[in-house]
Amino acid sequence: MQSYTVTSEMAGYGSKQMPKRILLIVVCITAAEIFNIQWNAHSGKHLSFVLSVISGVVVALLTELWEVARNFPHTLVVSDDCIRVVYPSREKSLRKNEIKSVTEIEGNAFRVAGLEISKYGRFGTRLWGCILIPRALPEYESVRSVALSWRHTTSI
Repeated sequence: MQSYTVTSEMAGYGSKQMPKRILLIVVCITAAEIFNIQWNAHSGKHLSFVLSVISGVVVALLTELWEVARNFPHTLVVSDDCIRVVYPSREKSLRKNEIKSVTEIEGNAFRVAGLEISKYGRFGTRLWGCILIPRALPEYESVRSVALSWRHTTSI
């Protein structure tokens, strides 16, 4: 059984990526607020554009802080028949026979490169989540080889 500590920087929640995520959240919330302003224009209720941007920034900062505090640092435990992630407030595990998909993902502006391991298919993984092993993990190759050896031949 091997145990690894995953920090927020390894998982793409470092100071370099934070402005991009905050900007994305601000844009989404501002767009929703503008839509709400237009929807309620006939009723005489008007929110200003500045107020919608400010609410977007506040919500984005709170979301970012909550996400990092809730998930990092966490411990990745790899044994002969199970991969388990122990977050500060919860735990997620996958047994060798439960794994349905193992996908290596490339990083981009909003996502870190790594390995997604899930007991669901592609659609279910987007809905119910997966275990992400970031490529920045020093022992990434050994964990990757273990996970790939567990993958079913039907999911290649």
